[in-house]
Amino acid sequence: MTSKTNLQLHSQLNERTARQLNRTVNVSTETLYNVYNDKVKLNDTPLTQIEAYDLQREFVLNYGYEPIMIPINYWCKETKKQIELILISLFIEKIGIDVPSNFDEIVLFCFNEVGFTADTTFWNNDDVAIAFRRWIEQK
Repeated sequence: MTSKTNLQLHSQLNERTARQLNRTVNVSTETLYNVYNDKVKLNDTPLTQIEAYDLQREFVLNYGYEPIMIPINYWCKETKKQIELILISLFIEKIGIDVPSNFDEIVLFCFNEVGFTADTTFWNNDDVAIAFRRWIEQK
């Protein structure tokens, strides 16, 4: 395969990934990625953009499906803090209980769930509540 063909394939994969995520992927090569298929992370360690494209291409060629690339810095500490505050409000005001001892585990699950399933621009308290319900259902 020529390098021009590789660049074309990378460009096509990037366009498809952007369409799947319903937003344009404009990130620098410094950004690290995780690659997912059906909410299952396919890489053990964070990947550079080129490594993530190569892993995507490998799955397309070998298995016939295209996993999605999600930048790791996509969700920031501020977002996690907002989710913590929403969960605390949910526990104290709506359910009427103290913050549970496994709060960090619940926050991490909800953080990942909201990040993967909700509208990343317009997520809200209801998305966090749905993520918490999914955590309960999982247990």
